Amino acid sequence: MLFLLLVTSFTAKAGDQFVPKTYSYAEVGSNADKNLFVYFYDLFTYPDAISTKTDISKIDTITISASSGDESIIQLTTIGNHMNQTRMQLKRVGQSKGETTFTVSITYRGETITNTFPVKVYGVTTSGTKTYLHPDSASVILDPIASAKFYKDAEKTASTLTIDNASELKYGTAELVDGGNGYKVIKYTQTGSQNHIVSEIIKYTITLSDASESSSNIFTTYITKNCYSTKIVEYQPAAGQFRVENAWDNPNNGSGLSLGALGGYVVYGFDQPIYNNPQNPYGVDFTIEGNSFVANEKGVWTEPGAVQVMEDKNGDGIPNDGEWYELAGSDYWLSTTKHNVEITYYNPNYNGRYTVPWTLKWEENGETHYEHGCVVTNNFHNHTFYPDYFYNQDNPNPEYRWYNPSISRDSITFTGLNYIRGCIDMRAPTYIQFYNYSGFGYCDNKGFVKDDSRIAQNPYGRPALGETAGDGMDISWAVDKNGNHVDLEKIDFVKVYTAGQVVAGWLGEWSTEVSTCAITLPDPTYVPRDYYYNYVGITQLQVPKGHTCKYDGILFKNGRPVKDATPRWWITTDKEGKLTEGASAIATIDNTGLLTAHDYGTVWVHFSAMDSIPQESFEVSVSNLKSVVISLEGNTGPTSDKLSCVVGERVYINVESEDAASDVINESTANRFIYDTYTWLNSNPEVGTIDQGNFIALKPGVTTLTAVSNINPNLSDQIEITVLDVPEIVINPIQIATNQPTGELLNTNLFSTSINATVYMDEVVATKGDVKVSLYNNHLFYEFTQGEYATDILKCKVTFFGKKYDLEVPITYGPYNLATRKKLLMSNTFDSETFASLTNTRLEGIDAETYASKVYVDKMSLVSTDNPFPTDNILADGAYAYVAQGASLIRYDVEWGKTIATATLSSTDRHALAVYKDKLLVGDGSTLKVFYRTDLEAFKSITINGSIKQITLKGDALYILAANEGVARMNILNLTTWTLTASNIELAAGANASGMYLYNDKLYIATGEYLASPASIVEFNTANNTSTLHSATIEGNIQLPHSTSAIASDNIILSRGVGFITYNITTGSFGSESIFSAGDQIPLLAVGETFVKESVEYQRYYIAYSQGLYVYESDDLTQPKRTIVAIPSAMTIMAATDENEAPTVKKAYTYNSSMYERATKVTNCSAAQLKNYFNDNGGTGIDNIYMYIREDVDWMEITYDASTGKLTPKGLYSGDLDADTDFAFTFECIDKYGASVKTTATFTVKSRIYKPVISEREINIKSIADSTVVVRKAISSIFDNSKNTKCKFVNTLNVSENNLFAAEIVNDTLVITVSNYVSGNATIELTQVIKHNTTSYGEKTFTASIPVIVEKTSVLATSIALDIVEKEAHIGEGFTLTATVLPTNTTNPAIAWSTSDSTIATVVDGKVVAIGVGEATITVATTDGSNLTATCRVVVKPILVSIDKVENNFVVTTENKNIVITSTTDNSIVRVFTVTGAHIGDGHIYAGKATIAVPVRGIYVVYVDNKATKVIVK
Repeated sequence: MLFLLLVTSFTAKAGDQFVPKTYSYAEVGSNADKNLFVYFYDLFTYPDAISTKTDISKIDTITISASSGDESIIQLTTIGNHMNQTRMQLKRVGQSKGETTFTVSITYRGETITNTFPVKVYGVTTSGTKTYLHPDSASVILDPIASAKFYKDAEKTASTLTIDNASELKYGTAELVDGGNGYKVIKYTQTGSQNHIVSEIIKYTITLSDASESSSNIFTTYITKNCYSTKIVEYQPAAGQFRVENAWDNPNNGSGLSLGALGGYVVYGFDQPIYNNPQNPYGVDFTIEGNSFVANEKGVWTEPGAVQVMEDKNGDGIPNDGEWYELAGSDYWLSTTKHNVEITYYNPNYNGRYTVPWTLKWEENGETHYEHGCVVTNNFHNHTFYPDYFYNQDNPNPEYRWYNPSISRDSITFTGLNYIRGCIDMRAPTYIQFYNYSGFGYCDNKGFVKDDSRIAQNPYGRPALGETAGDGMDISWAVDKNGNHVDLEKIDFVKVYTAGQVVAGWLGEWSTEVSTCAITLPDPTYVPRDYYYNYVGITQLQVPKGHTCKYDGILFKNGRPVKDATPRWWITTDKEGKLTEGASAIATIDNTGLLTAHDYGTVWVHFSAMDSIPQESFEVSVSNLKSVVISLEGNTGPTSDKLSCVVGERVYINVESEDAASDVINESTANRFIYDTYTWLNSNPEVGTIDQGNFIALKPGVTTLTAVSNINPNLSDQIEITVLDVPEIVINPIQIATNQPTGELLNTNLFSTSINATVYMDEVVATKGDVKVSLYNNHLFYEFTQGEYATDILKCKVTFFGKKYDLEVPITYGPYNLATRKKLLMSNTFDSETFASLTNTRLEGIDAETYASKVYVDKMSLVSTDNPFPTDNILADGAYAYVAQGASLIRYDVEWGKTIATATLSSTDRHALAVYKDKLLVGDGSTLKVFYRTDLEAFKSITINGSIKQITLKGDALYILAANEGVARMNILNLTTWTLTASNIELAAGANASGMYLYNDKLYIATGEYLASPASIVEFNTANNTSTLHSATIEGNIQLPHSTSAIASDNIILSRGVGFITYNITTGSFGSESIFSAGDQIPLLAVGETFVKESVEYQRYYIAYSQGLYVYESDDLTQPKRTIVAIPSAMTIMAATDENEAPTVKKAYTYNSSMYERATKVTNCSAAQLKNYFNDNGGTGIDNIYMYIREDVDWMEITYDASTGKLTPKGLYSGDLDADTDFAFTFECIDKYGASVKTTATFTVKSRIYKPVISEREINIKSIADSTVVVRKAISSIFDNSKNTKCKFVNTLNVSENNLFAAEIVNDTLVITVSNYVSGNATIELTQVIKHNTTSYGEKTFTASIPVIVEKTSVLATSIALDIVEKEAHIGEGFTLTATVLPTNTTNPAIAWSTSDSTIATVVDGKVVAIGVGEATITVATTDGSNLTATCRVVVKPILVSIDKVENNFVVTTENKNIVITSTTDNSIVRVFTVTGAHIGDGHIYAGKATIAVPVRGIYVVYVDNKATKVIVK
C-alpha cells in the first residue's frame, strides 16, 4: 500500500460542538523529508454555527493544540489558513519508518474535543505487476525491486529478495540472478511449449536489511503470443455508407471497420486459439471493441453486431471445416428475433448514392415469410451504397486487387443470420437513437474499453452514465443453428456480423463497426461466481390506444436464460417504479408482459424476476395516430408524392405513420410511429407491382400507390410512380494522358446515361490491338506501349438494365492535344494520287513550311450521295477546328482526327463562323445560333432579318452582314447582353454584298454589279453605324473571298472574273493589274498568312481555283511558287500548337457570401484565385485559362480578371423563393488551345420570407350528442413560421358552405364550433399574408386548404350490471342472467359473456347451465372500449341421489356398461351423473330410445327432462 487516507464521519450531528471523525494516515517513507497537509474539516465535523470555510485558528473562543506521538517519524510544522480553511502542515521525517499517533485538540465553549489518529510509515511497499513472455522466447527478467518503494534509497541494494513459490510453478522455473544494478532480479524460464495463453504467478518477498519489515506481492507472467487479432480472414460488408478498402492492412483498425447493414461481416484470425478458460473473469474469453457512444442518460447510439465462432479443426488457417456457432446474446432469446434468416440486397445499378432495396426471408412454423425494406442513403456520402468490389490478392496486377470478387452485380445474399430488432427510438426523424443497447453478447454495443481490451469487464447489466463497459464474449454462450447450447473447449475464428436493420436518419444505416478483437488475459486468482441479469426486450416505445403489445422479460444467469424464473411486471408514472397512482388509467400489464393501452399518456414499465439485482425499466407512450406519411430519400429527386424509376428497377417506398404527440427530441418534433403495417393499393399493376413497399417497375407508364394504415384504415398516403423506359447510353471517347500508359477505367469513364446508371461491361476487345485490355468486375484495365501514341476502338458488349448492347468506344493514348505545325487546313474533294474527285470530303492539312500534305479525317461526308453539300466553312480554334457542312456542325481535334462534338443546323447555305470567349457564333440562314464552344451545346438563337452572309467580331460587338431580297443590311449584336443594339441598317448601294474586312474600326464590304450600279466598296463606320459608298468603281462582279487577308494592311484582295485584283483602302482605288491569275479557271477561295524568310516578313497566299490550289508569295503575285493537287471547298490557316494536356479540377469552388431573393443590388461573392481551383496541365500557365459560367441565367454571372487570375461570381436574384434554394452552375475552364474541363458549384439563394410549413394536414373533430364542441387551434400551430422570425402575420379565413360547423379567427386562433351531432367533411381555406419588418423585403401570401372531418363521438358505456350477482344451482339446472348497460344511448351496447370454468358452468347469451360441482364466475363485459365488467358467482351443488323411484314416463335398464332409456316422448334430453355429481354424458331420446355408455360399473343418476331415477350398472 503506497498511501491510505480514510475519513469516516460519525452519524451524530455536531450541533453546537465539534465532533471528531475517524482519520488515519499510512504511506511508505522516503529518503528525504516530506510535507503533508491535513484539513481540520477532515478531522472534525464543525458545529452548525461555524462554516468549514472559516479559519477557526483565528477565532478567539477556540484554542487548538497538536502533538506527535513520535517526532522521529512525524512532526507538526504549522497550523494556519489556506483559502479560508484551517489546515495543519506536518513533516514526515526522511529515512524514518514505524507506527505512532498524532493528536489534535480543539477547546470550544469550555469543552476540549480530541482526535487522535494513527500514523504508519512503511519501510518498504511492493506492487503487483504483469509481464509477458512469447512462447518462442526462453525467459524473461522480473525486477520487483525496481517497482518497489523504500524509506531509504540504500535499502534498494541492501534489502533481500526471495522467491516464495518456486517449487509450485507450472510452466517454468524462477531463480534469482544478478540484475547488474547492485541487487538481485528474478529470471523466469519457461520449460514447455504453450500454444495458447497461460499465466504463471511468481510470489516474492522483499525484506529490509535489518529484517524489521518485509513486503510480499506477485508477478503475473503471461506466456502468450499476440493477444489481438492478427489477420482479417474474410471481410464482406453489406450495403452501407462507409467503405474501408484498406481493411486487410490493419486487423486492429482503431477508426473502426464498418460492416454495413444486416449481414455484413468480418472474420478475424489470431496467432493462437482462444480457450473457454474458467480463469477468465466474468467468463469473458475475448473482447471486441466498437465505436458506440452515449447520447444521453437513456439513449445511446449503438449498432450491435452478433458474434459467431469456429474452431480450425484441420489447422489450415481458413474457416472451412467447422460449423459457425453463434454466441447467443441477450436478444437471441427474444420472441421478436428471427432466426436463421437470409437477406438479399439488390444492386440499384447506379453509379452514385442510391437507395438499396432488400428482401428478408425466413422460415417459421413450416411457412416461408418475407419482409422488404431498403438501405436509405444520405447527403454525407455520394458513392454507391451497394457494396463495392474489394481488392483481390490473386489479381496479377498488385495495384488492383479485389478482396471479394464473388459479389454479384445484381444482388448479394447473406445467410445464417439471427436478426434482432433492437430498441430504436425513431419518433424524431432527424434524431434517431437507440433507446437502450442490447443486454450482452453483441459488439459495438455498450461501449469500448478505454484502457486494455485484454482485461475483461463485466458484460452484464447497465453501466452508469459516463462509465465504460466492454463488449466481452463468453464462449459458453455458443449455440448451434437450432438454438441448442454447445460446449466448446476452444475456437480459432471470430466472425462479427451486423445483427439488425434500421434506417437511422443522419446516422445512416445500423452498421456495426469493429476496431479490435482481443483475447482475455486469464486471472489465476479469479474465483468463478454466478452473474444474474434482469433484461427486457423492448418491443415498442409507442402503443396505440386500445391496442396491446407483448414484451419479453428474461432473467439470465451467466448469460443463459433461467427457465423457472417468476417474472413480475408493473407500471408506474415514475422511472424508479414507485408511483402507481394514475398509471393504470393509461396502461396495464399482466405478468406475461402483455401491455394494454387504455388512454393517451406516458408510463414507465418495470420488470424483475430477481429483486436482489437491478430491475429493468423503460418508458412507453400511448399514441393517437393522425396520418400516414410516405417519406423518401432524394436519390432520384422524388418528393413524398412523386417518384420516377426505370423499367426493371426495384425501388422501396418507405412509409411511416404520425401520431398527435408534440414531444420534442433534440429540437425536432417527435411524432413518428414506426410500428404500423400497411395495405398497398395499386392503380395500375401492369406498370409495376408493390409488396410491403417493394416496388418493381415492369413497363413504362404511371401508377398511383396508396398505403393504408392497418391500425387505422381511415389513414393513408399516396405516391405517383412514373416508370420510364431504359435511357440511351452515351459513348464517351477516352483520352489517355501520356504519363498514364497503363491504368483502370470505370464504366462511368466509357459511358454516360441521363440517370447516372451503371453500364456493365461483359466483354471488351481492342479492334486494332494498339492497346491491351482486360476486364475485371466492371473495371477495364488498359496497357499502351510507353511513348507510342496510338488510337484504337474498343468493341464493348454491355448490359444495361437487363438489356444487351454492342457499343464502340474510341480510345486515344497521347497528349490531350498533339503538337501541330502551322498549316493550311482545308476540306479537300480531290485525290492528289489518283487525280480523281472524292466521294468523301477529307479534312486535310498543308504544312506551311514543307508543303507536305496530311489527311486528318478521311471521311467527313459523302458529297455526292446522302449529303450533297460540300464543306462550306472551316474555323481553326487552337488545336481544334469547326467544320460547317450542309446542316451539320462538327468540332474536330485536328491532329488526333477525332470528332469532339456535333450540332445540327437549319440552313444548307454557307455558314459564317466566329469564336467569342466560350461561345461559337454561327450564321445559320436568318438565325444567329450560339453554341458553347467545347461541346456545341446550344446556348441561344437570335433571329436576323435576312440571310446571314458574314459575321465579324470587334470587341464585345458582333457585326452581322445579312441580305434581304438582294439588299445588304448590317446588324449589331452586343455580346455581353446578347441583344441587338442595331438591326436592319441598310448599306449605301449595298447590293450583292459578299464579305467584310475590318480595318481601323471600319468594315469594308464588296458589292457586285446590281442593276445599273457598278461594282464598288462600301465602308461601314463602327463608330456611328453609318455607311459610305466609295466612288471608285470597276466593271464586272467583284467578291471579297470568304477566307482572306490583306496584301498590305490597307490593300484587300477581291476576286474578279478569272482572277483577283486589289483595292487600296487609303487611296480608294482598284489595282490596275490582275493577280493570282490561273488562266481561265474560276477562283473559289483565297487565304493569306504572314511568314518570315531570311528575316524578312512576307505574305503567302493560298488560292483555290476550280482545278487546283496555287501558292503565291508577296514578292511575286503573278507566278505561283507551288501548285498543289487539291480542290478545297473551304480552307483556313491553323496556327502551330504545342503538346497540351487539358486543365483539371483541383478542388470544388466554394463561396462565403449570402445571396437573397428579391435582391435590388448585386452580391459579389468572394473573389477566388483560379489557380487554387484548377490545374493547367498543358503548361500554358494558369493565367492563360479562361473561366466561364455555362448556364444562361439573367441573375448570375462571373467575371474573370486574367491579369490577377481571379474570378468573381455575381448574383442578383430578384424573384421569389419559398425556401432557401440551391442553384447548381457548371463552370468551364478553357485553355488557349481549346482544351477544357467542367466543374460545378452550388450557390444558395436565401429566402427573406419563407413559405410556412403546414403542420395540420387535416382537422378531426368529434361531435357529441346534445353538446356543442369547440375546437381552438392557434394559427401558429397550423402555419409553422419558425423561420420567419422578423415578420408580421395577417390571417384570413374562407369556409366552404356546410352544415357541419362554423369557423372564425379570433385573436390569431382558429375557432371551429360544431353545434349538432353530425358527421361529414368540409374544407376551410386559411390564407396568411406574411409581411417582413424590413419594408423593402415586401410580403408574401400563402394559402392552405385544410379538410375538416367531423365524426360522431361514440358514447361509451359508463356502467354495466347483472340482475343476479350470486346463484346456487344443482348439476343440470339452468337460469338466465340479464345485463343492463348505461347510459341507454351507448353507441355500441353489445356485450360479451364468459365463464371462469366451463367444466362447472357454461354461459351463452346470458343463459347459464350448471355442469359440474364447484364455483365459477360468469362475467359480462362491454365491447365498446370502456372495458367495464359485471360478474355473477355461481355455486353448483351435486344432484340429490336419495331417490329410489319416481313415477316417470320412461324406463331405465342396463346392458353391460350401457344405460338404456326407453320413453314415449321423443327429443327428451337425457343426462347421466355419478352419485357424487360428476357429469358422465348427455343424449336425446330418438325413436323412443337413448343409450349412454358409462366408464365403470356402479350407481348412476339418470335425468330425463326434469325427472330423475337411480340405476345400478352391474
